[in-house]
Amino acid sequence: MNSLKIWENRKKLPDVRSINSYLYRMAKHAALNYLDHKYIEEVYVAGYSQPAGADPEEELEAKELEFLIRLIVERMPEQRRKVYMMSRVEGG
Repeated sequence: MNSLKIWENRKKLPDVRSINSYLYRMAKHAALNYLDHKYIEEVYVAGYSQPAGADPEEELEAKELEFLIRLIVERMPEQRRKVYMMSRVEGG
């Protein structure tokens, strides 16, 4: 878990009733975000790791995959979508 998140959300800390629960939820969400990112990354890499000159059917499947990824990203919660998009732009 990134301690920067605690610092960024420091204004919420006075409202936290149980710091252990708060930290657990932060860790849980960080893990889920990581797993979502890895899953989408694997799907993305699998779809685009084909050699140049792939047959038209494979190209169509790649375009469909790109469309599905875009749909999944659009349905993500705002913060998760921001993180995903930043990782795409920054190459992380």
